[in-house]
Amino acid sequence: MSKFSKAPGGKGQDARSADDFIAAANNLPATESYPWIGQDDKKRRSGFNMRFTDAELQKLKFISENTPHSMHEFCIRVLTPAIAAKIAELTQQKG
Repeated sequence: MSKFSKAPGGKGQDARSADDFIAAANNLPATESYPWIGQDDKKRRSGFNMRFTDAELQKLKFISENTPHSMHEFCIRVLTPAIAAKIAELTQQKG
């Protein structure tokens, strides 16, 4: 006949007191932080290469040749508001 070293149904290591449970209810979760918060927004860094079809690349070159904007500047001007709008949409969904 085997003997058990612990009685079943006893308090284990993970058991929390009622006071601990009630006190934890007042702890609100931390405000969500996003990876771009606090990042340098002044210096451009190479993030990734964009892949264009030949037709898309020729269209960008055409824009560049017929406006005062480079292909890079044009893409940044178009992408920046689109990125901001998508971030606003995604962060509102979480809130």
